[in-house]
Parts: sequence; C-alpha cells; structure tokens
Amino acid sequence: MKATAPHTVKRRQLYKEAFVASLLVLAVDFLLSFVPWKFELIKPIKQGFNDFNVYDLRYAGADAMIGLKDTDITLLEIDSNRAKIAAEIARVSAMHPRVIGVDAMFYQPSADPAQDSALIGAMRRVPHLVLASRLAGLRTEYIQKSFLQSSLPSARDGFFDFVEGPEDIRRHIKPFELIDTQRYPSLPVRMLQEIDPTAYATLAKRGHHLEMINYAGNLSHYNTVSLNRFLHPQDEADLASYFRDKIVFIGFFKDEAPDVLEDMHFTPMNPKRGGKSFPDTYGVVIHANVLEMMMKDHYIQELPVGAVYVITFFLIFCINILYIRRIALDRGHREFILFLLQFILAIGLLYLALLLFDRFNLAFDPMPLLIAVVLSFEIFWLYKWLARRLNKYFKYESFLVETGNPVHHRAV
Repeated sequence: MKATAPHTVKRRQLYKEAFVASLLVLAVDFLLSFVPWKFELIKPIKQGFNDFNVYDLRYAGADAMIGLKDTDITLLEIDSNRAKIAAEIARVSAMHPRVIGVDAMFYQPSADPAQDSALIGAMRRVPHLVLASRLAGLRTEYIQKSFLQSSLPSARDGFFDFVEGPEDIRRHIKPFELIDTQRYPSLPVRMLQEIDPTAYATLAKRGHHLEMINYAGNLSHYNTVSLNRFLHPQDEADLASYFRDKIVFIGFFKDEAPDVLEDMHFTPMNPKRGGKSFPDTYGVVIHANVLEMMMKDHYIQELPVGAVYVITFFLIFCINILYIRRIALDRGHREFILFLLQFILAIGLLYLALLLFDRFNLAFDPMPLLIAVVLSFEIFWLYKWLARRLNKYFKYESFLVETGNPVHHRAV
C-alpha cells in the first residue's frame, strides 16, 4: 500500500482543525441569537440596536428623495368628516384617476345618517375604488372591514399591512394574509391588482410571506395636495393634472410644519440613526412607497438566514486556517496582526453589505457574520484549550498541542 505523503497528512490535519474550530464559532454565534435581551440594565442598548440597521445608511433623511420624483402617485389630505370626504371623492373621481385608495377605516355608522349616505353615494360612482380593512383576531385572523363595505358591491378592499409594532421601525410589509385558505391582499397590493395585473402576478409569484420595503422617499417624493389647496385652488386645470390618470391615495398627512404625530411611524428615513425619539413618516406615505416598489419591480431580495450562516462558516473556516498556520509556524504571538485582520474584515463586511444593497437590492442580516468575525479570535483560543484537553485524555491530534519541538510543524 502506497504511503501518504507527510505534507498531505499535515494539510488534512489543518483542514480538520479549522473545520472543528469553525463549528465551535458557529455554535456560539447561533446560541447568541437566542439570548433573551430583556434585562432592564441593557434595554437602552437593545433599543439602540433595534433602531439602527446598516441599510438605514442608504437613506439621507426624512425629506430625502432617494429616487426621482414619482409623479404617477398623488397623496390627497383627507377631510375631517364623512360628508366632506364624500365631496373630496366625488370631485377627484370627476377628474378620472386610475384608482382611488382610501387609507382610512370607517368602523361604525356616524350619528348623522345623511353623511354616511353621501359617502356611500360618492364611492359608488368611483370605477376603481379600494377601501382599507384590517386584520383582527387573536388566534384566528379575520378581516374587519368598514361598515359601509356591504353597501359597495363594486368596491374592493385590502388590509393595513404593517408588520412591526407601533414603536418599531417599519421595515417590512405583509403582501397577503391567508384567510380561509384564500390569499387576501393588503391595501397597496389590492390597488396594484386594479391598475397593473402583470405586476400583481409578479408579486404573487414571488410568494414571500414578508417583503422588505424599498423606500423611495417621503412626502416630497410624491405629488401632494393639501386640503386647503384642494378646497381653494388657484387654477382648477392645474389641480386636475394631479389627479387625471393618477394613482390617488386619500389619507391623513400634513405637508407643512408642525407635523402632527397622528398616524406617523418610524421608518429608515428618520434623520436620527439610533435611539429615535419622534416618528417621521405618515402611514399613507409608507403605502405609497410600497405601491411604487411593486409597480417598478424594485423589490429587495433578502438572503435567507440559513445562507448567511453557511457563508459565515466558510469565512470563519478561512480565518481559522490562517490562525492555525501562524501558530504552526510559531508566529502565534503576533496577536496584533490578527486583531487588525478582525477590524478590517468587520469594516469590509459592512461596506460589502451596503454595496450589495445599493447596487443589487440584495439584503442580508450581517449580525451573524460580524459576531463571528469579532469573536472568532477569542473562541479560537477556547478551541485551543479544548484541543489540549482532548489530546491529553483522548490523544486528539492538533497543531495547537505543545510538543517542545515547533520545527516539525513547519511542513504545513
């Protein structure tokens, strides 16, 4: 039988040890994701990390226009009572918009039945109308619709699709909810279905339970018509240009200072990166961003967590090969170089994450990678201790076991 070359044995030994050490790093990395960061002492730190995401650096502030202004979408400030809302809808409908989405709920009949009748009458005359609904229920989800939905057989509806809590950053939406084995669409998705069946089919084919919002901008990014301007226009023809053949959202917002905190949410466009104190974006603006993203096919592709851990393993595997080779060559005492490598890798990973997001709309959670890189050096010494114990009691072969003759390791 042909003998195996000594240098081949050493190379196999190197890969084996790097593999085992990498598994140890990955195990610690994975276990850290289950730590229940609920201790009162670290809640401020946790809040700061929750507020910040590396991808928020893409957005320049609450008034930023990340892309070119979208003149196909118009936001109209909703009036204060149902009779006036009816007049708004009737006037906008006369200008022939592509679709009207009412970003508001009407839970109960009003004290004045005449107002409800006027509102229902105005809505009946809109060819393409989408009303808001919401998900309700604790154990079994069901759709709660506005009370007037039953009087509008031609009107369609979609639920409010925000995923995160009211004090969290709005980063995702839920396009569909499974209700009685049927996929029920959200408000912007239902509007998409009305105006662009092809784009709707593309979204449905993606089959994602959640979609990360690719924000295009805040109020200044869209056509906005305040209530005052709508009621008292200087030029009716100029006003009509904001609604004719446009996608119209009717919802609550204020386009002048001071902002009103009603229906405002935290988003990545907030000018404060961490420890956000005040919300920055109205709900109707978020829905406009979602609809624009779907119409333009500007979806963000999120890398699965499992794939991130696989990439993490191979990166740490390469790092551990470097560590073991340095120790085998009796250079392990130069720890500064290894710490410098950690720092460069961490900065490089953040830059790579931003580059992939900006150029290819590809996002992934960088925390497993960063944690593994930061802790790899420390956990490697844990592996070194473990290897020595295993060598002592079970004759485990390792380059890290001191033999008193470091020269024989130089064949690696």
